[in-house]
Amino acid sequence: MAKLISLYNHPTDEAAFEKYLQETHLAIARKIPGLRFVEISRGPVMTAEGPGPYHLVLILNFDSMEDLHAGLNTPEGSAAAADAAALGTGGVTVLVFDSQQV
Repeated sequence: MAKLISLYNHPTDEAAFEKYLQETHLAIARKIPGLRFVEISRGPVMTAEGPGPYHLVLILNFDSMEDLHAGLNTPEGSAAAADAAALGTGGVTVLVFDSQQV
């Protein structure tokens, strides 16, 4: 399974972030071709040392890296990427990798 993880820093306006995430961004992201499912964190995002710098973790799951790249290289994928930048008023880090269960 391939994953795209967006690590959203604390937003400038938490209530506006949550509203936009639920009402707009998730609907845009769910239109990406090949997307299997979306996961989002709930509650504080912690590190082993305590509170982390992130407000929210959003994970897009695809069957393969090929599906992930194909989905991102569509108008829907471009729209989701542009919208992620608009959502991440506190900054966002994006990670992409292939995973396997062990």
